[in-house]
Amino acid sequence: MENQGKLKQCVFCDIISKKLESSIVHEDTDFIIINDTNPDAKKHMLCIPKKHFANLFEAELEDFDTVNNMIKYVSQNAQELGVGDGFRLVMNNGEQATQTVFHQHMHVLGGQQLKHMQKNFDINDETSYQCGL
Repeated sequence: MENQGKLKQCVFCDIISKKLESSIVHEDTDFIIINDTNPDAKKHMLCIPKKHFANLFEAELEDFDTVNNMIKYVSQNAQELGVGDGFRLVMNNGEQATQTVFHQHMHVLGGQQLKHMQKNFDINDETSYQCGL
């Protein structure tokens, strides 16, 4: 919860410090996993580093260790988390990526057959990036 004194208000810092109630799935010294209150899948959890940094653009080298540990934890404990048949990890970084809470976090979605993600561009638009695969 480093930097917390410098922040005006951060909902995730308040959850981590237990000022706000949440449905905790897992907690260790570096990160917390909670159930999302507005789920986009049958299982929708948020993995939140305890150290506040807005997104990967602001991450320091040791912050990537925490992100790596979050991914590893989900992968190694998928069955217990209820996403053992498959899951999607999503990290939105910046406003253009639809990040709305500026405390880095990772969405874990699963517990069902997920739909394909929507296309964010018109494939017929010649200015759109097209993969040559």
